Amino acid sequence: MAAGSARSCFGARLPRASRPLGPVVAPPPPPPPPPPQARSFLVPYIIMLVVEGMPLLYLELAVGQRMRQGSIGAWRTISPYLGGVGLPVGGRNFGQPLATVSSAQPSRLQPGRVILLLTNSFDLEDGFLTASNLEQVKGYLASAFPGKYSEVLPQIRNCSLESELATAVQGTGLSFIVYTEAIKNMAASQLWSVLYFFMLLMLGIGSMLGNTAAILTPLTDSKVISSHLPKEAISGLVCLVNCVIGLVFTMEAGNYWFDIFNDYAATLPLLLIVLVEIVAVCYVFGLRRFESDLKAMTGRTLNWYWKAMWAGLSPLLIISLFVFYLSDYILTGTLQYQAWDASQGQLVTKDYPLYALAIIGLLVASSTMCIPLVALGTFIVRCLKRGDTPPVA
Repeated sequence: MAAGSARSCFGARLPRASRPLGPVVAPPPPPPPPPPQARSFLVPYIIMLVVEGMPLLYLELAVGQRMRQGSIGAWRTISPYLGGVGLPVGGRNFGQPLATVSSAQPSRLQPGRVILLLTNSFDLEDGFLTASNLEQVKGYLASAFPGKYSEVLPQIRNCSLESELATAVQGTGLSFIVYTEAIKNMAASQLWSVLYFFMLLMLGIGSMLGNTAAILTPLTDSKVISSHLPKEAISGLVCLVNCVIGLVFTMEAGNYWFDIFNDYAATLPLLLIVLVEIVAVCYVFGLRRFESDLKAMTGRTLNWYWKAMWAGLSPLLIISLFVFYLSDYILTGTLQYQAWDASQGQLVTKDYPLYALAIIGLLVASSTMCIPLVALGTFIVRCLKRGDTPPVA
C-alpha cells in the first residue's frame, strides 16, 4: 500500500514509513522555493502599505479619537450629510469571510488527482482505482485504450506538487496548501503544524471580535435600536446573523461563495468608502482644522508625510484603481471565476451565472448606496423642517 502510494502523483513527495533506521538519517528535502508570483506580490503590497494602508488607518483612528463617537456619529459630526459613511464602515464586516474557516475545494487538496482523472476519463467505477493498483490499471488502460490514454497522458505528467503550489499562492490555497507543504518539510513538522493551525484559529477569533465590535458600536449608539433592544439582545442577534452567513461557506460550494464575498464585498465598496472619508476630512472638515485638532491631542505637529498622503497621493491612487477596475470590467464584458472541473482534473474559467451577478451587485450596493441615500434623506428632512418653521416677524 505504501509502495503503491509512493508511485502516485503526489505520493512521491510523502515520507515513507519503511525508511531504515540507523545512525545516519537523510535530512528532509528542502521546501520548494516560493513561486515568482509570491515574490512579486511584495512590491505592490509595500507600495499600498505606504501610500494607502498606513495613512488610511491613521486617518480612521484619528477621526475616532477626535470625535469620540461611533462610526455613524463621528462622520455625522464632520458633516450631517456624511452619516451614511458610518453605516458601511461598521456593516461591511457583516458576513466577511475568513480564510481560516472557509471550505476548500476537496479535489484540489487530495493526493489522488490522477485517480480522479482516470476514473472520470474512462468511466471507471468509483472505488475501483486505488493507490495500490494505480500502476497496474494505468498499464492496462494504456494497452487497451491507447488512443484515449495518449490524450490523458499529458495531464498525468503535469500532475506534480510544484504545479499545484504554483496555482495555490492566493486565497485558501496559500494557507492550506503552500504553507502546509513548507511545514511538512521542517523538523518536528507535527509540532509546527499544530502551532500553525492554532495561530490561524486565534487570528480568526481575533478578527471576528474586532468585526463584531465594529458592528455593535453604531447599532448600540443608535437611539432607535437601543431604545427597543438591550445591548445583550443586539449582540446575540449580530452573532446569530454572522453565524448563519458563515454557514454558507461550509457548504459544498462554500469556496465559490467565499471568493464572491472576498472579491466583491470589500474591494470596490471599500475603495469608494475610503475615498469619501479622505475627501470629507481633507476638503469638507478641512485638513488644517484637522491638523490643529491632532496637534491639540498629541502635542506634536502633523508630519508632512501624512498630509501629502491624505491630500494628494492616497485619493489619486484610489481613483486610479477605481478607473482600472471599471475598465477591466468593460474589457472582459462579464465577471468570471475559477471553477474546478472534475472531468479535466484542473481549474477552468467560467462566467458567473445571473443569480451570482445579482448577489455581487447586492453586496456592492448594500455598502455604497448608504452614503447617497442618507445624504438625500438628511437633505429632505432639513428642507421639510425649514418649510415647517414659521417666519420670524
